[in-house]
Amino acid sequence: EVPADALGRSVACGLLMSNGMPDDHVVQLTTSGDGPLRGVVSICTGAGGIRGYVGNPSLQQYNLRDAVGSGTVRVIKNHPSWPNPYNGITEIRKGDIDEDVGLYLAESEQRSCG
Repeated sequence: EVPADALGRSVACGLLMSNGMPDDHVVQLTTSGDGPLRGVVSICTGAGGIRGYVGNPSLQQYNLRDAVGSGTVRVIKNHPSWPNPYNGITEIRKGDIDEDVGLYLAESEQRSCG
């Protein structure tokens, strides 16, 4: 249950961040925490392609915040013509992925989200 919740939140955030981008742009969202979930990764393209995984898909009996733990939220945006990808990193403060991505957007990209 918790791994599916974490992956769903990460993929939803990645899809929202990639919405409106050219088809060949890629957004990778990585939540790297010290909790038993052992991280969540989602990769989304401007064309709407998605893939993702969690470090421990069989985790049970944890709430999401404890499963994620402390660590970082990293966003990588890339396009085949860019010489280097854009990297942004912030600290995990809430542990629920979507709020932490919202904090990342406010701090690193100065974008608001609802």
